[in-house]
Amino acid sequence: MKSNHIPLYDRLNHRISNLYSKLPGNNGWGRFHKSNPYRKCMGCGKAEPEISISGHGDGCKVKGILNEIKYYNNLL
Repeated sequence: MKSNHIPLYDRLNHRISNLYSKLPGNNGWGRFHKSNPYRKCMGCGKAEPEISISGHGDGCKVKGILNEIKYYNNLL
């Protein structure tokens, strides 16, 4: 009988690619305006410098997805 087992490495890579496809915008980041050099989080709307100081907002979808991606990358 043929085994349908998919290796763990392939399953984790597939899971990571699915999570990246769930991120809104360009991997979760977007621009405020064309002339503004800072990016903003598409989930909570905070600017990049503000996130580096205080973190993402409460209930930010992007933060949760990025944490999952980091977790699965550590498993590889």
